[in-house]
Amino acid sequence: MDLHIRRATKPDISILAAILDCSWLASCPNFLPGECVRRWVEDGRARRQAEAIQPRSLLVENGAGDPLGFISVRGGLLEMLWVVPQAWGRGIGSALLGQAEDLIRGRGHRRGQLMTYRDNTRALAFYQAKGWRPIKEFVEIAPGGVLLPVLRLEKDLYGAEAAAPRAGSSPSTSLSAASKQSATVPPSACAPRVR
Repeated sequence: MDLHIRRATKPDISILAAILDCSWLASCPNFLPGECVRRWVEDGRARRQAEAIQPRSLLVENGAGDPLGFISVRGGLLEMLWVVPQAWGRGIGSALLGQAEDLIRGRGHRRGQLMTYRDNTRALAFYQAKGWRPIKEFVEIAPGGVLLPVLRLEKDLYGAEAAAPRAGSSPSTSLSAASKQSATVPPSACAPRVR
C-alpha cells in the first residue's frame, strides 16, 4: 500500500478533528478519568484544536485516500502526533515522527521537544524508544478540573541516538519504510466521520 503525506488544508479540519477524537477516545481511557474523556468530546475540543493547528499540519493517507494520522510542528516543538487506532503498530507513527524530526532539524533547531501525558505509557514508551528523554514534569488541568501530569521530552536531533539528517528528505521518502510495513492497514474507523 502506498502512503501519501501532504499539507493539511482548511477542508481537512474535519478530518484532523475526527482523527483527534477517535485516537483520543482509544488511547486516553487507559489513563484518564471517564469524565475527562466525555468532556473532551462534548465540548468540541478536537474541532477547536484542529482549526488552530491546521496551517502547520501534515496529514498521512493510504493509497485510497483514507486518513491514517497527522503531525503538527511549530518551530522546534512537535505539537501533535496522532495515528488512528486501526493503524497503530504498523510504522506510521515512526514515519510521522521521523518526518517531524526532519522538519524541526530543517528549521535550524538542534533539539526537538514534545509533550505527552506521563501516564500515557504507550506514547511515552514509543517516544523513549526513538531517543526522546523526559526533561521536565508539570501539571495540566483537564476538563472537569482533573490534574494530569505532563512530561516535556527532548531529543538532540544530531546526537548519537538521532538518525543522520537526510539530504533532500521529503514526506514520501520518510514514509517508505511504513509503506512496506503497512500493506494491510484496514480502513480507518474514523473514515465515515470524515468523508
